[in-house]
Amino acid sequence: MKRLIFILLIAFSMNLNAQTNLYTAVDFTATDCNGNTINLFEILDRGQYVLIDFFYYNCGPCQKACPKLVEAYEALGCNEHDVFFMEISYTDSDAKCQEWDEMFGVKYPTIGVDGGGLEIADAYGIYTFPTVILISPRKSILIQDFPYFETGQDVVDKLTSSYIIEEYPCPEEPEEPENPDDGTIGYEELAEGSFRLYPNPASSYVRIVSDINNEAEVKILDISGRCVKNVVIENLNDVTINIDDLDKGIYFMMINNKIEKLIIE
Repeated sequence: MKRLIFILLIAFSMNLNAQTNLYTAVDFTATDCNGNTINLFEILDRGQYVLIDFFYYNCGPCQKACPKLVEAYEALGCNEHDVFFMEISYTDSDAKCQEWDEMFGVKYPTIGVDGGGLEIADAYGIYTFPTVILISPRKSILIQDFPYFETGQDVVDKLTSSYIIEEYPCPEEPEEPENPDDGTIGYEELAEGSFRLYPNPASSYVRIVSDINNEAEVKILDISGRCVKNVVIENLNDVTINIDDLDKGIYFMMINNKIEKLIIE
């Protein structure tokens, strides 16, 4: 009898941990399973809510919940609008998280044990899974554990009816250029005097592909229109420009009065 009572007490205490007991978010910087750095407060500071699904790979209820959360993610704009989705595993490696993402079609960040998932789960006091929480841009935890949901639309309805969150379509993914690094990209598709930039977004360098075979002045302008880089190139047919010296942000490249947007990240 004493053993039975002890087991029941353990089960009861585990149920108490099915949510975070925090009311204010704890900041963290982690690396998702694809190598991207995620900082919680940075996302909140830009005005987005953050929904976090705490899970692990072999958790049956987690497997049932994930497709519904993916459905809600897509209905709410794929992390580009009011709410930012992420998931955190306290036991699974990056490789296991990648397998999970592929299995359920997860496109939002997944943080595993390799990227700091265990430490984050501990910081939030979460030991029963799945636990889904919602954090406001003001860093308060609005939902300590999401109420049971049958469908992704249930999640959407709860968020849009209770908070300043609206439904949005996911942004269309840009078409990838064919063979972007084979040295022959898109010449036949370029209008006379025009050019293209690869990669874009770029980081340390950007490649200009054009039909301009003569000397030309290349200007890079910041978002205010100020020229931040100016180089003269003898032959712009296919050239690479170093942009290591420029800060991250949105720029415009101008060649012979033609302009292309350039994103540096």
